[in-house]
Amino acid sequence: MVQFPFRGKLIIMDGWLYNTMMDLKKMVENKWDCIGVFDGTEGSGKSVLAQQCAAAVDPTFNVDRVCFEPQDFLDQVVNAKKGQAIVFDEAFRGMSARRAMSAMNHTLNAMLLEVRQKQLFIFIVLPSFFLLDSVVAVWRTRFLIHVYPDKRDGWKRGQFSFFDDTKKKILYKKGKKLYSYGAAKSNFNGRFADGYTVDPEAYLKKKDLVLKRLAKDERKEGYEKKTKREQLLWAYMQFSTQDLGWTYKDIHNNLKKYMENIYGPKHLMNLASEFRQADRIS
Repeated sequence: MVQFPFRGKLIIMDGWLYNTMMDLKKMVENKWDCIGVFDGTEGSGKSVLAQQCAAAVDPTFNVDRVCFEPQDFLDQVVNAKKGQAIVFDEAFRGMSARRAMSAMNHTLNAMLLEVRQKQLFIFIVLPSFFLLDSVVAVWRTRFLIHVYPDKRDGWKRGQFSFFDDTKKKILYKKGKKLYSYGAAKSNFNGRFADGYTVDPEAYLKKKDLVLKRLAKDERKEGYEKKTKREQLLWAYMQFSTQDLGWTYKDIHNNLKKYMENIYGPKHLMNLASEFRQADRIS
C-alpha cells in the first residue's frame, strides 16, 4: 500500500493501482485521454474507489466534478481543463434504470471527440461494465476496475480486480452473455480502504437531490401510464367518497353490479393512494 496527499489528508491506495494511475497520468500528459470504468453491485464501494483514483491523478478534483446526470457531465466536460478528472457516477433506480443507461451510452458516444481533444480523465461508475455500448466498452475505455465484496470474509467490502485495455476487451467479448467476470483473467487484484476524497456531506447531498428528483419523475411517469379505466375509477372514487361518503367496500359492491373483474376494496384504496400522491407532485 502507498499513501499520497490530497487536500490536507493522506489517501491510502494499493501500490499496483497507484503505479498504474501514475502511468495513465503520464499518458494523458502526453496528449492522450483516459476513460476508465468502475463497476460493481450497489454498496460495493465503486464510487469510493473512483474518487480515490480521481484524486490520485488530479489534485484539483472536487465534488463539482462528480456528476450524477448526463447534462451535468456534459457541462463539466466542456468546462474542464486539460488533465482534470471527472467522475460520471450515473444515478440508477427503479423504472429509470434502463433509461439512465441509454442516456449514459448516448452521452458518452456524443462526448468522445471532446474528451479526446481536452485530454481528460473520465471515470464512469455503473452497476456493470457489460451495460456499456460496445464502442465505448471495447474501443474507448482504457481500463475496467471491478469492485466486489470478499465472500470468504463475511462479505467484507474493499476488493477489486483490474483489467487493462487488452484484458477488458476479452472480458467484454467472452463474458457479456452471462455477465461473467471470470471470462478473462485480471491483470491484478487488490484491496482499497473506505473513504470519499470529496466532502462526504456535499457528495451525499448532491446525490440525494438527484435521486429525489428521479423518484418524483418516476411517480409522475407511473401516473401518466395509468389506463383510462383507472383514471375513470379515480374520478368515480373521488365523487363516491367525498360527496356520498362511501367506503371502498361500498364502491366495490356497487361497481361489481355493472363491471366485470372489478378491483377489490383494498386494491381500490391503493389505487386511490397512488393517484393522490401523483396529484401532490404534478
